[in-house]
Amino acid sequence: MDSFLPLSLALGIGLLMGIERGWHERKVAEGRRVAGMRTFALIGLLGGVLALLDQGQGWVLGLGFLGFSGLVVVGYVLGREPGNFGATTLVSALLTFGLGALATRGQTFLAVSSAIVAVSLLSFKPELHRWLRHLERKELQGTWKMLLISVVLLPVLPDKGLGPYESLNPHQIWMMVVIIAGVTFVGYFLVKLAGLKMGTLLTAFIGGLVSSTAVTLDFARKGKRQVQHRKLYAAGILIAWGVMFIRQGVLVLAIHPSLLQRIWKPFLGMSFLDFFAVLLLLLPKKDGHVETDSHSLRETEAAIPNPFEFFPALIFGLFLGLILLLAEVLRHRFGNSGIYWLAGFSGLADVDAITLSLAQLSTKDLSPIVAVQGITIAAASNTFVKCLLAQFFVPGKIGRYLWPVTIGVLVVAGGSLILT
Repeated sequence: MDSFLPLSLALGIGLLMGIERGWHERKVAEGRRVAGMRTFALIGLLGGVLALLDQGQGWVLGLGFLGFSGLVVVGYVLGREPGNFGATTLVSALLTFGLGALATRGQTFLAVSSAIVAVSLLSFKPELHRWLRHLERKELQGTWKMLLISVVLLPVLPDKGLGPYESLNPHQIWMMVVIIAGVTFVGYFLVKLAGLKMGTLLTAFIGGLVSSTAVTLDFARKGKRQVQHRKLYAAGILIAWGVMFIRQGVLVLAIHPSLLQRIWKPFLGMSFLDFFAVLLLLLPKKDGHVETDSHSLRETEAAIPNPFEFFPALIFGLFLGLILLLAEVLRHRFGNSGIYWLAGFSGLADVDAITLSLAQLSTKDLSPIVAVQGITIAAASNTFVKCLLAQFFVPGKIGRYLWPVTIGVLVVAGGSLILT
């Protein structure tokens, strides 16, 4: 009776694989299939029985697998049609045998979960092939680069403090680079998957994941040229700003989750101001419509031509390391006031680096209150600068929609600094 459940699982795994393969080959005439539903069920059961007979010695199961593999290969060669070199069913049969054996070796969860993953991959064949046909070379190369920095390089970097005050941890710095590159990577493919009909507002949302400053300048220029859609572009800018605050919260959550308990209220308030203003800008416009042509999304793809680039990520890593070093030097020489000045100046150009730096330092010996205040200062500083860019670098009336929100953000940030 102790072997009944494992053998039942082995049989069930075979049935599961057989149902998928049987449905896929349901139009093939009887006797022309390499293996059907019943055959797959028996294959799973065979793997389970041989694993039980083996009793951990290995040779019974090994010889059984070799003999079964030879039988399946011969059946595949004799049964396949000329010109058909697909070996999916053959590999599925061998996998079913192995999973059936695994189920009776005490690895039931691993066996069942692997079977479900295998069936899912088999059933998604049309979608996977369609996705592969539309995959561009730059996207494939970007995927390999993303895997290179995350799976290959990250594990080999030393996870210890180096340099002055032991402020530079190569593993942690590169982890932050991976996080930022991952945000860009996901944002790029969201644009590709969403198609061309989402229009300006989707462009603003995706752009906010990557660079709200770039969205601000781009939409300010469009608002200057297309006066009739000025409110729409102002709303897009505010969406990107709101996404930036959410992005900062996600970065804090990824590095130091407990810090989010201290920072979520001011960032929620600043995001609420942005998105509430978006509603005010969009709802009253009765006679307008959101542009849904391909123009804006093509510009977004031009602004983000590749899903991942190594050198921008490397430059960010160097900048991040500099921020970490300066943070430690300023903190040791000037105390917490040095952190506040650094946060303000860093926010002029970028919020991700200072957010990640302070979140990381708060996991060691930096006060969580100081980290929260520094991140808030950087967010407010960055918002103020973006409003100035929209107003002065791209002259136009779009700034009148942005200044009230900017002032509101500064008030919320200032209030949180006083109350923290």
